[in-house]
Amino acid sequence: MKELRLIPLCRLLTLAAWLALCWAVAEGASAQTWPDRPLKFVVAAPAGSSIDVLARIIGDRLKDRLGQAIVVDNRPAAGGTAATDFVAKSPPDGYTMVMSFNGPLAFGPHLYSKLPYDPQKDLAPVIITSSQPNVLAVTAALPANSVKELVAYAKANPGKLNFASVGNGSSSHLTMELLKATAGMDIVHVPFNGSPPAVTATVQGETQMLFAVMQPLQAQIQAGRLRALAVTTATRFALLPDLPTVAEAGFPGFEALAWNGVLVPAATPRPIVQRLNTEINAILKDPAVKSSLNAQGFELVGGTPEDFANLIRSESEKWEVVTFTADIGQGEELEPARAKAKAAGVTQIYVDDLREEFVRDFVYPMFRANAIYEGEYLLGTSIARPLIAKRQIEIARETGADTVSHGATGKGNDQVRFELGYYALEPGIRVIAPWREWDLSSRENLLAYAERHAIPIEMKHRGSGAPYSMDANLLHISYEGRALEDPAQEPEEDMWRWTVAPEKAPDAAEYLELDYVRGDIVAVNGKALPPAQVLTELNRLGGKHGVGRLDLVENRYVGMKSRGCYETPGGTIMLKAHRAIESLCLDREVAHLKDELMPRYASLIYNGYWWSPERKMLQTMIDASQAPVNGHARLKLYKGNVMVVGRASKTDSLFDPAIATFDDDRGAYDQKDAAGFVKLNALRLRIETILARKYK
Repeated sequence: MKELRLIPLCRLLTLAAWLALCWAVAEGASAQTWPDRPLKFVVAAPAGSSIDVLARIIGDRLKDRLGQAIVVDNRPAAGGTAATDFVAKSPPDGYTMVMSFNGPLAFGPHLYSKLPYDPQKDLAPVIITSSQPNVLAVTAALPANSVKELVAYAKANPGKLNFASVGNGSSSHLTMELLKATAGMDIVHVPFNGSPPAVTATVQGETQMLFAVMQPLQAQIQAGRLRALAVTTATRFALLPDLPTVAEAGFPGFEALAWNGVLVPAATPRPIVQRLNTEINAILKDPAVKSSLNAQGFELVGGTPEDFANLIRSESEKWEVVTFTADIGQGEELEPARAKAKAAGVTQIYVDDLREEFVRDFVYPMFRANAIYEGEYLLGTSIARPLIAKRQIEIARETGADTVSHGATGKGNDQVRFELGYYALEPGIRVIAPWREWDLSSRENLLAYAERHAIPIEMKHRGSGAPYSMDANLLHISYEGRALEDPAQEPEEDMWRWTVAPEKAPDAAEYLELDYVRGDIVAVNGKALPPAQVLTELNRLGGKHGVGRLDLVENRYVGMKSRGCYETPGGTIMLKAHRAIESLCLDREVAHLKDELMPRYASLIYNGYWWSPERKMLQTMIDASQAPVNGHARLKLYKGNVMVVGRASKTDSLFDPAIATFDDDRGAYDQKDAAGFVKLNALRLRIETILARKYK
């Protein structure tokens, strides 16, 4: 039987203090005798690469300064992550260090979901060694003498051109991905282990282009085997003063640098880290070293370990991708979106339930206006976009993101709606629109692109062409594409998802009562419900009775006509009921003015101007008009129809039975007064007719 012993707290504290003192003494003694054997200098790139050249020059000088041999160990596998991981897991005794770069240190955590090390926890930065611009170079045989010509040629040959990189997740790789996204090129990535094989492949035409630092490119450019098109610095590069920047070549703000530095395992004694930093700083300041490396395109940096740590952290944040999925009642399982983001290496994943906000702050205000676009469309897609844009900008602010992206096509209205929202809420935001920028001219092209790049995507309709373009939220579901592109063709019955066919709806009508307060529904059949649940219940009831189907040819804001089909069961009921209660409670001229302004209000929402001052002004007026809209409306649902069968308001009804009755009103209304009213309103008509007869 094991004995459980209790040690007094004071003895524990004494023991802990003693161990800490022993560790500090041992660490100091270790640092004082270090180094007493050769050091291993692991290089996260192959022999002959620019980083290898830099590491060997530093290692050669460091050998003399430390009095021990420096053994260079090239480990280029996995884009430099293998070498970086090896050192992160090495003993923290100062005898193993790594020359690594921004790929494994800043980009890797966002590209690989299971990176075997944490760059900011498992490694101790020693010093930034250099920063270099990337040069865009193409094989000599490619018919492109400028960035503009390259982009045009790539767009004319989508998916047919390859670009080399020095490894997955490297600056070489991501700089081209940035240009690819910005310019809208569909080009294929071919990664290599380091710059020597990547440059060789481009010289030989196996790949047609690459971004790389100057050192491995210099001889090939001078020999005419590669053609330099641009450099990624903000200003022109001293070694190639006649070469334009990518920003000058048509992509303002484009800048990307490759940087590298020396690191050791995280628990390496601080005196050893400081000694290495001091010695390498001195090497980088050596005039002979500076002259040699500057001529090869290196911009030597140096600095403190803290400088390097700050660079790794800031660059990692700069390249991080944040995903956002809005739950606005589309009914899809949202966890697969989270899983896909995790599989892509994303760490900041937002899956936000916006259903209540959507109905309360967007759908309800719109229905106070009785908004309909072109006489029929209840604006189900249009009204969702401003909320998505709002939350996207909020997340960008929370995470420090300077760029947002959306998946809307270059033909539709949604690109306008999203981007007007972005710019209204954050004027300086940068927008990436892949459909528009990558020339994805059809859904078939999109599916092919996804397959070519191993992007998982639903392809259920592969045998019969691209799927319908569908958009769903709590207010509606829409369908475009496929058979609907022929306006004369009836929609397929199996397309509809929310509503039964009216002819198959129940043979018995169902009655429904909605309670209103200030123009908004607060209860369904006597049961108080929050806005999202109100719409959910109305969708259920309307769908059951075949209510809310619409087949429409509409005029898009971008200038074309488009055919779409919509299911809006709950919204159809809401519109009918709201007009019914308004008919009872609103003054005639207020109601007519609302009706006159409604088409303008609906167009503002359809075209994406939810955040505009004119929409806000109209909303203020509309909301004020709803103060007396209190009471209830009673409706009957039957085989696709919504019929108002009653409305009442105990407090705000302007309907006076004593005046409106056809029976004896007991003097409430003097019918003789109508004679003068009629004559006054007929005066202009009588004058016109008299005048016409006079000169006939």
